[in-house]
Amino acid sequence: MFNEFFAKPGTLDLCIAIAAILLVLIFCRPLAGLAIRIVLAGLRRKKPQRYQLVKKVLLRPVAVMIVTGTARIAVLFMGLPAPVLAAAGNILTSLFMIASIWMLYQAAGLITATLLDSSPKKEMPVNATAARLIASSVQIAIILIGILMVLSRWVANVSGLLAGLGIGGLAIALAAQDTAANFIGSIAIMLDKPFAVGDWIEVDAFAGTVENVGLRSSRIRTLDQTLVSIPNSRLASSNVVNGSRRTKRRVAFKFNINQTNEPEAVAAFVERAKAILAADADVEQEGILVYFDGFAANMLEISVSYYTVVDFTAMTAVRERINFTLLRAARELDLSYFPRPAALPAPLPPPAPVPAPVTPARQA
Repeated sequence: MFNEFFAKPGTLDLCIAIAAILLVLIFCRPLAGLAIRIVLAGLRRKKPQRYQLVKKVLLRPVAVMIVTGTARIAVLFMGLPAPVLAAAGNILTSLFMIASIWMLYQAAGLITATLLDSSPKKEMPVNATAARLIASSVQIAIILIGILMVLSRWVANVSGLLAGLGIGGLAIALAAQDTAANFIGSIAIMLDKPFAVGDWIEVDAFAGTVENVGLRSSRIRTLDQTLVSIPNSRLASSNVVNGSRRTKRRVAFKFNINQTNEPEAVAAFVERAKAILAADADVEQEGILVYFDGFAANMLEISVSYYTVVDFTAMTAVRERINFTLLRAARELDLSYFPRPAALPAPLPPPAPVPAPVTPARQA
């Protein structure tokens, strides 16, 4: 019985093809891991952690490629009718193309991550914003090219289809002006580089750390940990304050004292304040400015300003230390800080008692 079955023309080839497909389907992941290991042998030796990440990301699309590629070759030996063979070939080829597009899409993201990880070690680090925008553009291009490749397997006249889609695309383009403006804004951000991922910026009513710059919008994490998405067209046309690119931080405030203080004591305090700032190691010497600014309501205003470290937490520590030192200096000079209340007017004397009315006596 088995001899008769295998004696039929093409039966043995059919069984071998089906067995090959089943074996590859069972062992697709080990085969994909072996292929990645062979291709990325150098990366596995030099950077094993990076190799494990690449393997994890590419394992599934490579496994799908192996299965669909094997199935595409196997159907050629199954002796299928021509229409069935053509349909099966188109389906399997399309699946192989989709798996290839998937792999290239993942690879584009991995290249960006590799560039950003190695960037701090270089003399000219890679701009994170530009790298992410370029990676997103490459991934979109891969998807578009892949769609055209898959369509070419099923549509005879792809150019005619594209021409027909062009009319609808014009209407879509008119409706997607904001999207186009945001894309152009992202290009402007990439070229002008007003900020990068990780910078602290202030734009309009928002302030926070830039977490991502995409093709349509950028995301900012505010102080209360709220994630704000701002369109790139708005960012490109707004005034952006980049606090992370300060070379130093300015501290300025008014020290108000009572107008009743003696001029000599006020002058001595101004000189003492200059000496305190000059003696502090975290204060830039060239930016120290202390002077008697003017008069306010029952107060004398002394302006104090200086430049210190960029880090906000460190700046608050320096400012607090200097404020306490200024307070002690004012106490030593016996300066009063608050205006004395004006003398209240003397209380009015109580009103004189009103005499009771006299009632005339009645006549008998």
